[in-house]
Amino acid sequence: MKVVMLSRAVAPYHGYGGMEKYIALLSRCLVERGLEVEVITSVEKEGEGGFTAEHHGVRYTLLPPYIPKNWLGFWYRYHLFSRNAARYLKIIHFDVLHSFGFPALFYTLDKRKPLIVQPFGIESFKAPLLERMINYAMWFPQSRYTMREADAIAAEGGAQVTEITRIYGVNGEKIFLLPDGVDLSWIKRHIEEGKVKREDIGLNPDDFVLINVNRLEENKGVNYLVDALPLIRQRLKNVKLIIVGTGSKESDLMKRVRGLKLHDVVLHFKNLDEGTLFNYFGLADLSITPTLFEGLPLVILEAMACGLPVVATDISENRQVVKDGVNGYLVPPADPQAIAQAVIKAYQGGRIEEMGRASARIVEAYDWKIIAQMAIEEYEKLLALEESRC
Repeated sequence: MKVVMLSRAVAPYHGYGGMEKYIALLSRCLVERGLEVEVITSVEKEGEGGFTAEHHGVRYTLLPPYIPKNWLGFWYRYHLFSRNAARYLKIIHFDVLHSFGFPALFYTLDKRKPLIVQPFGIESFKAPLLERMINYAMWFPQSRYTMREADAIAAEGGAQVTEITRIYGVNGEKIFLLPDGVDLSWIKRHIEEGKVKREDIGLNPDDFVLINVNRLEENKGVNYLVDALPLIRQRLKNVKLIIVGTGSKESDLMKRVRGLKLHDVVLHFKNLDEGTLFNYFGLADLSITPTLFEGLPLVILEAMACGLPVVATDISENRQVVKDGVNGYLVPPADPQAIAQAVIKAYQGGRIEEMGRASARIVEAYDWKIIAQMAIEEYEKLLALEESRC
C-alpha cells in the first residue's frame, strides 16, 4: 500500500511545530510497518525549485511555490501549491491520499483515490472575533468543500469531532479518531543520555523548574504564564521558567519579562534540536501549556512522555490526557491567577513525582506504534470500500 501525505509544511523542512512533527513521525512509523509513504509539501525558500529527498525511508517531494507567512501571500501561494500538488498527484501511483489541512482542495476536483482530510488549523475558526471573521472569509468555503468531498476525516478526539460537525456540517459517520502520538522509546533514550545538566544552563538543584515549549504566537497564551510568575513567586521563591520557542510575539514577550523584572527567573531558548529539547524536559519539574485555542498540543504528550505533570488550559482535547488532580491540573484560558494557583497547588501538595508517574502511564496509549496501526486500519477500510464499489 502506498500512502501520500499532503501538507503545506512538514518537519524537517518547515520547523518542528505540532503538525510538522506529527506528519513526519506518523510517516516514519507507517514505513516501519511496511507501507510505502510519500510526503508532498511546499519548498522552504523563496524562488526554490521542486526537489525530492528521503528521510527514514520516507520519500519527500517538495513542490513550488514557497508559502510566506503574511496573510495575502499565504492565501494565494497556498492555493497555487494545492493546484501544483493536484497536477503531481495525477502522474504518480498511490492508494490513499492523507491531507493535513486543506491543500487537497484542487485534488477534489478530479479525485481518483480515497481522500482523508485531517483538519489541522481548525483553531483559526475559534480565534478572537476580527481574526475569526477574516479567517472565515478567506478559508471557510474552500475548507468546507474539501471536508465534504473527503471520504473520511481524522479527528484528534471526541471534542474535535463535535467541533468538526458543528463548523463544517459534515456527516459524523465518516469521522474517525487519530490522536497525536509520541515515540516513547526515542524520547526515553534521549532523557537517559542526559547530556544537559541543570548547572549547565544556570539552574540550581533546589529550583522548582517550570517548562513551556511553544511557538510564541498569540494563541499560545504564553503571556499569561509570564503574568502568573510574580503571583507564583509570592509563595515559591525558587521557581524558574524555561521557555523554548520563537515566533511573532517573542519580542513582546521578552519585553514583558523585563518589565516584570523576571530576567533572572525566565530562561529563553530558541531553536533546540529534538534530542536537546527532551533533555530540557528532563530538567523540569512541571510542564505548563496555557494555549488559548487548538486541538491537543503535541507538547503535552511529549512532556508526559518525559514523566512530567502538566498544567494546561481546559480546552478541546487537553482534558483527554490531562486528568485534573491525577497527572496535573486544568485551568481556564487567559487566567494568570488560575495558572499560579495550579502551580502552587502542585508544588505544595507534594505529589509532583506521583503525578509524573501518572502522566507516563496515561501517555503509553499514545505511542506512535499504536497510532500508526489505527491509521493503517482506516486506510484498509477505505480501500476495501473502494474495491466493493468497483
